[in-house]
Amino acid sequence: MAGRPPKEYNAKVFTDLVGIGCTQEEICWFFRDDTGKPANVNTLSQWCKREFGLNFQEYAKQNRGMA
Repeated sequence: MAGRPPKEYNAKVFTDLVGIGCTQEEICWFFRDDTGKPANVNTLSQWCKREFGLNFQEYAKQNRGMA
């Protein structure tokens, strides 16, 4: 039995938000669903690991100030 499909986020927007110094929580608020509920921090972290091969903190450390 398969679970839910993994969430997808816009990698360019994510990278830009990290680049201007947004926190993980702020990025979750940016990626709200249709009801206005922010993305889940753990879900965003899992996506970051799949997309970039780094957890959020590692990715942010490498990419802050890049925007």
